[in-house]
Amino acid sequence: MSTNVGPVDRIEEVRVTQQSGVEMRQVVTENVNARKRQTLQRVSALVGFFFSVLEGLIGLRILFKLMDVNPNNAFASAVYNFTGLFVAPFNSLMGNPAAAGGRVLEITSIIAIIVYALVAWAVIRLLWLVFYQPSARSVTTYEVDQSPRVG
Repeated sequence: MSTNVGPVDRIEEVRVTQQSGVEMRQVVTENVNARKRQTLQRVSALVGFFFSVLEGLIGLRILFKLMDVNPNNAFASAVYNFTGLFVAPFNSLMGNPAAAGGRVLEITSIIAIIVYALVAWAVIRLLWLVFYQPSARSVTTYEVDQSPRVG
């Protein structure tokens, strides 16, 4: 037997079992918002994963530039091309100091990592502020002795 209690945010189910003269009732109340919270956790994890991968690739870009990796290498080229799109807004912020041998410390990429980490944090916090609804689940068990009383 399942009944909705209140405004569709709770589902209450009563389970009745009888064994050797004892009736046991179990009332299970589930807060539907728990499902929404799980979805919100998954979306937050997905956002965090995307930004972590992006920050890791920008970190690789910094290391590659610092180590003067061959930009014609397929992997290095793919990292430079992908991260170039995300580092571009910061390129005119300041110059990047060059060292001997063509090595470059891309400070703009370091700034990009910091900014994207803050953006990821803000997006995840905003998701939780907008969509989070506390949830609860409770189980109540009642036992009723229905055996004949000997008097």
